[in-house]
Amino acid sequence: MKLCAIAVACANRCDDGGSKLPSFSHFIYFLFAPTLLYRDEYPRTKRIRWDVVVSHFLEVTAIIFYNSFLWERFILPYWSDYGKEPKVEAGTVVRGMFACVLPGVISFLCGFYCILHAWHNAFAEMLRFGDRLFYEDWWTTSRFSRYFRAWNLIVHSWLRDHIYHPLAPYTSRAVSTLIVFLVSAVAHEVVLALSFGFFYPVLMIEFGGFGLLMLPLTASSGSRYPNVFNLLMWLSFFIGNGLLWSLYSMEYFARKNCPPSETDNFFVPKSWSCPEVVLKPNWTFQNPFDIIY
Repeated sequence: MKLCAIAVACANRCDDGGSKLPSFSHFIYFLFAPTLLYRDEYPRTKRIRWDVVVSHFLEVTAIIFYNSFLWERFILPYWSDYGKEPKVEAGTVVRGMFACVLPGVISFLCGFYCILHAWHNAFAEMLRFGDRLFYEDWWTTSRFSRYFRAWNLIVHSWLRDHIYHPLAPYTSRAVSTLIVFLVSAVAHEVVLALSFGFFYPVLMIEFGGFGLLMLPLTASSGSRYPNVFNLLMWLSFFIGNGLLWSLYSMEYFARKNCPPSETDNFFVPKSWSCPEVVLKPNWTFQNPFDIIY
């Protein structure tokens, strides 16, 4: 994305003819600066506060260790044996998914703080980068359009300037928005696929499908009933992150524990065929108020 931004800047200046191209020092600074929009000059602070830099990097380290604890405590006990047995009860899968809801949201919030606050502010302080507005108060919003804009202002600004605005004169706003969502969803999915070693587009379906659907549904209703739709948005975060933690873990351990077969490949999910999810016969429900003394 940074290479695209500086390539666009160079192309525009080559078209002008008389404009000076960015120097190599400008490129190096832009490469490490917490922004995706190239400028020859940025607002700069007067000095580097190294105590602030150290504190932010300590926060990053602490969050990495805490996420490791969440993995050891909530992922491995429920999913590390997934695929070792040929069959698994549906109730076991459902319990594992519910167990991942709360740690999934905690990991989601920790990841947000780690990258969009601690990491960016650390590099901004070291480079004396003056613009520290990396996000806005997305947690109070009741409209998904507002959430997608406020969640990550750095990426939002790049998508707006390099995709939405160039397409807007030739297409409608709805088509431009759809293309922006598709590009963002595909980019996220490519990163996950290369990291995990398999293609399993759960995140793409959640944010590129459900998230896109919620844009028009919360456009007017979110402004009319802000408290209700803010609650619904947080419920979607809980459910969505629980599914992400569960489904990606199921696929990862299914590929690791299930015996290899001829149909195994990068794109076909292994967890759909191994293990077999079965319903437990004669399910019974226990009354929680039926207390035996």
